[in-house]
Amino acid sequence: MESPIAIENRQGQKMIGVLHLPDASAAGPAVVFAHGFLGVKSAPHRLFVKMARALTRQGIACLRFDYIGSGDSEGDFSEVTITGEVNDLIDAISHMAVLKEYRVQELGLIGYSLGGCVASLAAPAAPIPVTGLVLWAPVSDPLDNFTHLLGEERITRGLRGEFVEFQGEIISSAFIRELPSLRPVDGISRFPAPVLVIHGEDDRDVLFANGLSYGRAFRHPKSRLLPHPAAGHLFDSFHSESLLIRQTLDWLSEIFKSR
Repeated sequence: MESPIAIENRQGQKMIGVLHLPDASAAGPAVVFAHGFLGVKSAPHRLFVKMARALTRQGIACLRFDYIGSGDSEGDFSEVTITGEVNDLIDAISHMAVLKEYRVQELGLIGYSLGGCVASLAAPAAPIPVTGLVLWAPVSDPLDNFTHLLGEERITRGLRGEFVEFQGEIISSAFIRELPSLRPVDGISRFPAPVLVIHGEDDRDVLFANGLSYGRAFRHPKSRLLPHPAAGHLFDSFHSESLLIRQTLDWLSEIFKSR
């Protein structure tokens, strides 16, 4: 069953999402998705939709949602910060924790691109212990990555307190000025649960070195770094997409089963 839902965040703003519930059970594991920069709850080529449906067929509930200022949710992108998205993700997890129609017994997170950074920062503060964390092409160094994406001139202006424009959106100085202080890999180095990182070696937006940084920080023996040799940032070939979904499904199913 798939249902549109509205989740109120800590500021009282509505985040719009889609809740996927398995037909055969009212309790079990659940996965919450964290989309990337300028992304939405479906992700490129409906990747989150396909992944959520695959998980639901295995008896795993899923929640896809838009952060405040993204997609169908309230707010404006000019107010977005990564810290705000971390809080939005924690609030979405809190919503899952008190669902009446499904009792969450274990929690997984899937973060894509900047969402991988967001999920890494949110996991230690989640109201339900995170059993498994999946990071697709994750950002490991926000300042370095956004300098690569936006260019030094925009970053310099943002650090001076000015807003910048990018792909039709306004990025606030608050977004840029907090980048140097964000250290998602440091959190992974202290994270006690298994982590799966899948990263395309041909990624030109979030370079493969980011995935390697996470891999060096793993603590749990079941953590894995899986390179996709021919994949770019979008995993947008049929082979890359199919492999990504299958590897994620197999790994999460095993992690939930082993608990």
